[in-house]
Amino acid sequence: MQCAVHVEAAVPRVWEMVTDIHLPTRFSPELKRVVWLDGADGPVVGARFEGFNHNERLGKWQTVSQVTEIEERRAFTWVVLDANGRYGEATLAPERCLASWRYEIEAEGRGTLLRQTSASGRVAAGSPWPSRRCRTGKRRSSPSG
Repeated sequence: MQCAVHVEAAVPRVWEMVTDIHLPTRFSPELKRVVWLDGADGPVVGARFEGFNHNERLGKWQTVSQVTEIEERRAFTWVVLDANGRYGEATLAPERCLASWRYEIEAEGRGTLLRQTSASGRVAAGSPWPSRRCRTGKRRSSPSG
């Protein structure tokens, strides 16, 4: 799934917000807390972070994500990993991710064009998560999608 929006803010401000892994907790009904792992304190390729989620129907769960791309003020990508084996064999291998998220930004007029791309991996087929609609009206099959 991909969407784009014009943001009335300069590229540096949009970049700051896009790379703030704690910001989504302010808006998500499920994501409650995020922490950097392994001594990381910001987005660099290979850095991992853990998300703590809760949903009344699904209960509590955690996800581990890994940053796979950083292009300063241009692109930020991470993948959601099946660290606990909730969907099969536990893995921290980015190529076997459950989902991926990518943000691209570029100057556009007096503001910034922000593109978000997300894709589901192994979760899509046979997922135990109930299908739900996201804001775009598309179906989603996991809490990370």
